[in-house]
Amino acid sequence: AAGWVAASLHVEAEHRRSTRTRRKQGRGWRPPPRAVRHAERAVAADPLCVTARVQLGRLRRLGGMGDTAAASFRRALRLAPWNLAAREGLVRACLCAPRTVSRVKEALLAAKEAASRRPGSPLALCLLGDAHAAAAGASLLHNGGATHRARARGAYESALRASPATRGCARAAAGIADVLIAEGHARSAVSVLEKQLECTARDASLHAKLGAVLVKVMDYGEAVSAYQRALAISPGLAEASTGLERAERLLRGEEIADAEEEDDEEDDEEEDDVIEEEDEGLEDDVGEDDEGLDDDDYMG
Repeated sequence: AAGWVAASLHVEAEHRRSTRTRRKQGRGWRPPPRAVRHAERAVAADPLCVTARVQLGRLRRLGGMGDTAAASFRRALRLAPWNLAAREGLVRACLCAPRTVSRVKEALLAAKEAASRRPGSPLALCLLGDAHAAAAGASLLHNGGATHRARARGAYESALRASPATRGCARAAAGIADVLIAEGHARSAVSVLEKQLECTARDASLHAKLGAVLVKVMDYGEAVSAYQRALAISPGLAEASTGLERAERLLRGEEIADAEEEDDEEDDEEEDDVIEEEDEGLEDDVGEDDEGLDDDDYMG
């Protein structure tokens, strides 16, 4: 099984290198079928190999197959309940679009389990933050959004305090920024990202995130600079290249920001509508106090 896993990883890496230009142009990326077949052969060769199931689940998630990916991660967790990579994969797979209440609830439960098994782990805390942020969208119409956003922010802040200089904590800073934006505090989000970049200055994705938030506050010149820094670090980063093009158009006055932002808001509303169709009792199931969210519990 190990040989097939290694072959799958090799094919994936080669495909990523060969499609760098495509990804830079923002046309998306899908894992090559051969990498998926190698992962499937690894599972067939050794059904008890957790690494093989995690690799297969990850490739399926990247290929847009959230349900089958989640099934792979669940099987991996039955074999190794402590495996954080499998737990992360399950959370990510459950939060793939379309997000339904059942998926969000499973993601939240998986994230809570990760935080319980790995207290103080920045990754586990970020997963908990991501799950609560998703739950905020799912329960918005039931007045639970603010509660989940507060819990998401608490988890992200705990992750930052746990290890502020690591690359993983850049995800926590981005999560805090998203919460602040949802609460209407985009300027504060800029400050959070700039402070984190003092510790993780080589994180291209975080520079791109800063650029996107700067566009929201209509500081287009600084947004262009942020995107340029991201591309200097990672020339193939799609969100940076597409973001830079848009920021430059806005700076030249060739595009009106409000039109595109209204479209984004409409997309968010459509996603909430999909969730609301099944949104009954979410607060009863996932809105209980998170004992593990207190700093003392996580940091101890």
